[in-house]
Amino acid sequence: MSPPRHGRLLTPGRWPLANQLALSMLCVAAVAITGLFFLLNRANRAEVEQLQTTALVNSAQDLARRLDALVQNELSRVANLALSRSAQEFVAVRPGQRAALFTPTLADFSNFIASNPFYRAVLLLDRNGEVLISTDGSTVGRSFGSYSFFHTALRGTATMSDPGISPLDRLPVIWLAAPVGSQGRAADAPAGVVLVALSPEELWQAVGQVTIGQQGYAMLVDRYGIRLAHGRDQRYVFRSLAPLPPDTWLALQREGRFGGLPRIADTGSSELLGFIRSASRAPILIAAPAADVSRVYYSAARLSERDWTVVAMLAESEVLAPAANATLRGLLATVLVVVLLGLLVSWMAQRLVRPVPRLAQAAARIAAGDLSVPIVVRGSSELTELAGTFESMRQRLARARDELAQWAQTLERRVALRTRELAALSEVVALASREQSRSMLIQTAIERALPVMGAEIGGIWLAGANNQLQLAAHAGFDHELASELGSFAPGEGLLGQVQQHGEPLALADIGQSPRLARAIVRAEGLHAFAALPLRVSGRTLGVLGVFSHSQQGFSAEAISLATSIAQQIALTLDNITLLDKLQEQARNVAALHERERIAGEIHDGIAQNLSYLYLQLDQLAGEVGSRPAEYICARLGRLQDVLETTTADVRQFIARLQASAPPAIRLGEQLRIAIAQLADELALPVLVQIGPPADVLVTADVSAELSRIVGEALRNAQRHGRATQARVEILRHGRHGIVSVRDDGAGFDPHAPRENGRGHYGLAVMQARAARIGGALTIESRPGAGTCIEVTWPVGEDLPVER
Repeated sequence: MSPPRHGRLLTPGRWPLANQLALSMLCVAAVAITGLFFLLNRANRAEVEQLQTTALVNSAQDLARRLDALVQNELSRVANLALSRSAQEFVAVRPGQRAALFTPTLADFSNFIASNPFYRAVLLLDRNGEVLISTDGSTVGRSFGSYSFFHTALRGTATMSDPGISPLDRLPVIWLAAPVGSQGRAADAPAGVVLVALSPEELWQAVGQVTIGQQGYAMLVDRYGIRLAHGRDQRYVFRSLAPLPPDTWLALQREGRFGGLPRIADTGSSELLGFIRSASRAPILIAAPAADVSRVYYSAARLSERDWTVVAMLAESEVLAPAANATLRGLLATVLVVVLLGLLVSWMAQRLVRPVPRLAQAAARIAAGDLSVPIVVRGSSELTELAGTFESMRQRLARARDELAQWAQTLERRVALRTRELAALSEVVALASREQSRSMLIQTAIERALPVMGAEIGGIWLAGANNQLQLAAHAGFDHELASELGSFAPGEGLLGQVQQHGEPLALADIGQSPRLARAIVRAEGLHAFAALPLRVSGRTLGVLGVFSHSQQGFSAEAISLATSIAQQIALTLDNITLLDKLQEQARNVAALHERERIAGEIHDGIAQNLSYLYLQLDQLAGEVGSRPAEYICARLGRLQDVLETTTADVRQFIARLQASAPPAIRLGEQLRIAIAQLADELALPVLVQIGPPADVLVTADVSAELSRIVGEALRNAQRHGRATQARVEILRHGRHGIVSVRDDGAGFDPHAPRENGRGHYGLAVMQARAARIGGALTIESRPGAGTCIEVTWPVGEDLPVER
């Protein structure tokens, strides 16, 4: 039995798609709008709080400036009164002469009091604090010598006391004091002091006039936390924020500031007092002591003229009242927007869902890889646009698939070409590491370079003794072309220019160059041309040149590859030349050592025997007439035995000469010679350290390979590492010799590929050289820590260490 219809409608899973979509969109929109509302409400609340607290800070600072101006004005007025002629004359004359000055002086003081309704009395004191004249008769005969403001004025500074209660009339008072000078005294020794009794109501009125919101107010607090003025209720004046410490209250009593009051009440606002005494002047939110206000914002501003602090305050509810009003209005607007949005979403969902199945089918075909069927869906403008977007996406995907296939083919071709290029370069490097024949090396190199560069013909020209280029190897040349391009004078044509300047040259069409020296190149229809110098150690050994009938020119990758091949050829040619020189030098040294050895053996053996025979025969010749024949025969027999022994020694010596091996070479001396030969090329100092125990003896072949490795390492230290010094160490450990080259250069990561992606081929060549002498090469380096290259090889048992 099927469920009733209204039951199906109450189940969300059975709702129509339009209703599900409308509900989902409405829920998402409601959540988003609600979240946005709360975010905006929070931001609005923070902004309103910032504006209100900023206004609170401005009110406190503005009141502090006005009170500073009031203090300055009052101090200036009392200082001017002290400078009046009547005051100065009254204190200057003797007491018996003051009766004539009493009336004019008192008139001046009365006029001064009339200038400000808050002035209550003016007093003139002598240096002892005794009242000389006063507008208030009750103060006559009083002494102010114990008050701190009197002594401050007596030191020459106009001052204002903190508000307090006068001991004379028990009324609130502020004392203004200024020094009075006289003609007969120095400027720093006043003759008396003018004292003005100022009513604190002037401060109260200034503080009470400050308007802060509807319920906010300001107050003035001294350094002890005692209220000096209150903008809302004057009953709080002379009440402290927190209980005064006993020693503070005793000091105030001794000063007589509060006219003998037994104590001062406090309001228990210790947290506010701590805020006032802190260095921070940012507004603070503190719980209010009043029961009708939860929390209050306070802002403090210190006066510059007095050690007083203005405190402005405003209830939190009043600070945030604008934000609360905005929140209520925003909440009503949010509810209205959600309702209208729900109606709109429901209507839109009904229109949107009708063509959705067809779009789903089209999306399924695209997901399955079918990009050949066009997408045509008709419906609302939005769905039509969506269908058009699907169609555009299908077309772009189809084009992207075709382009990707083309790129894959192109990439495969480039990878294959790159593989051939690297294989050619590797073959040239391997050939250079093992081949000692110049002709085979350069012929193989040109044959490998042409295919990977896309060139048909090319050749290698080597420089002779007079720097004339001679064609040493070629590929693709016919007899006529080889004859015409067989030699070039120094600086002649493009090849001569490259040989002279040592810089690579590449042209898309060599026939258009004005420096073309052989017309046959143009006649052969050759266009693309590249020439690379065979350069090593600042010398150009020759030029590698390639030609092509193509008018596109050679690519940068091909030029870079050809440059690497040219560098390897130049390095190997230079190594072969140096090896020939070393071998010749080794043969000469071996011959010299052999001659010295032969001379020593002849001197120590054969020559000694012959000298003995000569002396014995000379002695025997003198005894022939005086000795019997038997004696002479016996002596001759012994001399014959010595002669036979000498003959045997000569034969054995000749046999040793025929079987002897070439002498060993001192490796340290050879490396010093090799480094000295690089002096023109290397700019960094090199220290050679031998032992322990002493120099290592090696064969000529081993010496030549190690010299090449050390030279290449020093070149790399200067060229790539930017080193400032290097050290070469030679030692023997057991049956192995060790040569290390250390520098203080920039270092590198031996395992990381170079930026051009071709690896460290110079290191590969050095490793191949180490392998040829049966040894191994290790590299220790990291960026910023220099480089150490170490070669270890076996030392033969017949090659001892020198002692």
